[in-house]
Formats: sequence, C-alpha cells, structure tokens
Amino acid sequence: MSYALLDLVDLKMVRSFFHHFAALTGYGCSLMDQASGEIVIAEGWSDICENFHRQHRTTSRNCRKARTLHTSETDDREEPRLVRCDNGLVEGIIPVFIEGRHMANIALGQVLLGPPDHSLFSSQAEACGFDTKAYLNALARIPVVEEVQFRQALYCMAEVAGLISSMGLAAIRAKELDEANNALKFLLQQTNDAKSDIEKNITANIKGLILPHLIDLDNLVSGKREKEHIAAIKENLNRVTAPFSRHLAKEAASLTPREMQVADMVRLGRTNKEIAEILGISARTVESYRDALRRKLNLKNKKVNLRSYLMSIGIS
Repeated sequence: MSYALLDLVDLKMVRSFFHHFAALTGYGCSLMDQASGEIVIAEGWSDICENFHRQHRTTSRNCRKARTLHTSETDDREEPRLVRCDNGLVEGIIPVFIEGRHMANIALGQVLLGPPDHSLFSSQAEACGFDTKAYLNALARIPVVEEVQFRQALYCMAEVAGLISSMGLAAIRAKELDEANNALKFLLQQTNDAKSDIEKNITANIKGLILPHLIDLDNLVSGKREKEHIAAIKENLNRVTAPFSRHLAKEAASLTPREMQVADMVRLGRTNKEIAEILGISARTVESYRDALRRKLNLKNKKVNLRSYLMSIGIS
C-alpha cells in the first residue's frame, strides 16, 4: 500500500527539532514533500528568501528549481549535497528515504560560502523591483561560513533524515500490522459464522428429522434391549445438539428439564396436542409449561411469538 509523507511522519516533533536547530546554528531548516513539492515545515528562514525571493515569480522559480532533487527510488544511500541557486545563495539538500522510496527532502540554509558580490545582488534587486537597500540589508544577515563547517551541519541533519526514515518505517509496519489484525478479525468472524451455521443446520436436521422418529420408535418397541439402544442413540444425538440447550440455558438458567423439553418442541413447531402425546401429559399441562416459559424468558405480556423467540436464541 502506498502512503503519503504526512501519514508516516510526526511533523510536530520534526518541527520542534528544526526550530531549535535553526535557533542554535542560524541555518534555516525546511522539509519538502518529494511527491507534491509542498514545503510542510519551514523554520528559521532568512528574510531575503521569505520576504524577497519567494515574492517574485523569477526568483521564486529559482528557489523551486534548486530544491528539485532527482534521485533513483532505489538509491537509499544518497549523500547530502550543496546546491547553489540561481539567486546566488547556497543551501544543503538531504534526501529522506522511507523503505527505499524517496519521500522528502530536508533543506538547510541559505548561506554564503564566501563574501557576496554586492553588484550582482544589486542588479538582481533592480531587475525584480526590490527595494535595493532593504534587499542588501537582508543579504547582510545571511551567514557567511566555511564549506567544511556547513557540511558538518549537513551531516548532522543527515542523521535526522535517518531518524525520520526510521520513524516512517515504524509507522508503515504499525499500519501493516493493524491491517493484518483487521483482516484476521474478519476471517475469524467469517469462520465463526460458518461454524455457527453448520452447527445450526446439523442440530435442526437431527431434531427435526431424526429425533421424532426415535420417539415414535421408542413408543412402539417393548423389548428392554431395543429401548436401551434407542436411549443410547437419543443421548448421543442430544450431545450433538447441545448448542441449543446451552443457548437456552444462558437465556434462562432457571428452566426445569421438563420446561427445556417443552421449549425444544415448541421451537421445532410441534402443537400442544403433539407435545402432550409425546410427553404423556395433558394439553392443558403443556399450556401451563408454555406460560411458565414466557414468564421465565421475560416475554409475559409482550407481543412476541414464543417459537420465534426460541428460534432466535437457538437454531433457525
């Protein structure tokens, strides 16, 4: 997945460092998004750049041209470089790579590596319509430094570029981990849903298609051995269909075993008469059990169909 610079870098932290670095060294610091060319952080910029060069079309174009750094996306060992802009000033450019991708540039400066040519800058002020005196005063505030000294500052800022790169890589890994966790949660939910559907189908088929025949068979046979086999089969099938009992028990732990039986048959759509015949009780008694179920399941005086409710907490 492709990420933007702003997605990966803590700009507040970087801005704070740039602010203190500019105050300590006198060198302006800025961070430029390589993709958009937008300057996202600017601290300690010189007056000549901010109030003159960037206010005129020609000199502003010269600034942008100097900061355009074309490098291979696979070359993550790009060294800091000195760039002399067409406006006559020097700045250092440090590329920032995140996972092999050129994401940003840090610009350090502007400075002069020797005494300025005042005639050149005066001509530039006149050509651009700047106030020559104010322009030259701003030029006088540009640091004049030895190249070796300025390169030392560049190498220091290159370490910061490395930290930004590490910060961005950590952010990518965190986002990838978050995406993987979300995908895993989705897969687990799908697995659980599929498992639940399978359990519901198995339970419905056993209770709707097999158990009624076993009950009828149990009523027909009289031999002790046959009844024991039928009882064993019913017991094993009840273990398979236990999820419904667990759901129902969770809803109303106070239900008696007989009430659980009646609830199961109601859920399966059996009439009071059928339930009475199967359990060997009267239809009036079955109606009493239904009333007890509604009371214990908090359905009393509610317009809720008992069978529909039992199906919603068990299997459909």
